[in-house]
Amino acid sequence: MSMNEEAAGVEGVVRFPPKRGIFTEFQYNEPGTTFSITGNPVVLAATVVLVNDLTDRVWLNGTVDWQFRFSTSGLASVLFEILRENTVIYSARQTIPLTASSFPTSLYGHVHLQHVDTAPITTPGVTPVLYTLRATLLQGVGAAFTQNQPVLTAAEIERNLL
Repeated sequence: MSMNEEAAGVEGVVRFPPKRGIFTEFQYNEPGTTFSITGNPVVLAATVVLVNDLTDRVWLNGTVDWQFRFSTSGLASVLFEILRENTVIYSARQTIPLTASSFPTSLYGHVHLQHVDTAPITTPGVTPVLYTLRATLLQGVGAAFTQNQPVLTAAEIERNLL
């Protein structure tokens, strides 16, 4: 029985509301490795969602634990991005400052990116859409790398019919 059907209950007919705003596909990527983050974009995770309707949305979540091993005092700054195919659709920059300390010294960061892609496809029909989470070291004297495993999730959401 679908959500739009009726069911005979003890006291009569139960009417179910039409389905709306539900997850119809959930994909994730959690690579089994850590990554060095350099001045060139580094792909941390990627996944594909099959989007079947022009009005569908895709809810994206990326989580990265990272570390910077400082050689001197200063700032470490990393740009995290979510891409649809080759287009950046969301980004966040995280900076860790370090003042006087003994060297080398490591500090840790945690970033969570959350975004809803409101236009994942532009033509009707079932379309595979590639989403990528990547990181780029923008500033810092030392070494940056991920701790644990980065995670990227993507869930197709049916539009609300209200």
